[in-house]
Amino acid sequence: GRLGAPRRHRRSQLPGELGNPDLAVTPAATRSSELPLLAGATTPIQVADRIDALLFAGEMPDADKMALITYLRPSGTATVPSSTQVRDAVGLALASPAFQWH
Repeated sequence: GRLGAPRRHRRSQLPGELGNPDLAVTPAATRSSELPLLAGATTPIQVADRIDALLFAGEMPDADKMALITYLRPSGTATVPSSTQVRDAVGLALASPAFQWH
């Protein structure tokens, strides 16, 4: 017989996006404006400002913010940044030298 419960895919064990149920992206929440962490931000500038406020307390360097705004430009016929773009932008902000506290 088998001991223990069957293994699950690691992703299925996370309660929500990034392991935080408050940031969960449901199938209905496909546009970035529907991501709870954005608090209604829909334009690239608003999203970058929200990331700045959440992660940098408003102290993100201008060059880093401009890079995020450029990255967050909607592609194709989209009118708002995609949820993937927003997640990636958060990752880029976290990886930026300005966020590293050494």
